[in-house]
Amino acid sequence: MLFNRINFHKVLILVNMAVKTKAAILAVIAALLADNTAGDISASDMRTCLNDITDSYFDASYKLLTWNMIQVGTSAPEFRDASGANNPLINTFGEVPVLSRLSAGIYKLTVVAALFDKYKLNLPYSVTLGATGALAMTIIDAGGVGGYIYIARESDYIIRITCVTDAFVVADISSILSNDVISMPDIKSFV
Repeated sequence: MLFNRINFHKVLILVNMAVKTKAAILAVIAALLADNTAGDISASDMRTCLNDITDSYFDASYKLLTWNMIQVGTSAPEFRDASGANNPLINTFGEVPVLSRLSAGIYKLTVVAALFDKYKLNLPYSVTLGATGALAMTIIDAGGVGGYIYIARESDYIIRITCVTDAFVVADISSILSNDVISMPDIKSFV
């Protein structure tokens, strides 16, 4: 049986459903869902487009922590929500993580459940502790003082946060920033 080009394209899409860009999905929709004047839109065409959209843009199988952090003096860091309270902005972990200060410039984010499994964790710019640290962000105070924050996965329960000055000396965030709130990278755990 021979396939014409359009039908062959449809078969490939059904086999290769995967995460696609918005432009790729729009191209598939344009190719498969014509104006239907000839009655050529099938249930298969619709299923293909909907599966691609679902695969690409909807994944409720992860837990999310969107958070801001502040650290004053030598105290432990705290979360900061939009109202200024000690809460994450978004937390679907099922528990409230604990922020603590281990020493100057060394902090950790701890959870009770094993949410930071290295095969299920999506933490931008992170590495497993022991490897070279991954730069998460550059911070600069209004006065021009600067530094860097590195993030590493320590275990299934701990994310390590390290702050250094622009001279790469480990230092508290509060010594680099004038008690400003820092928007930290989102943490996604695909559990």
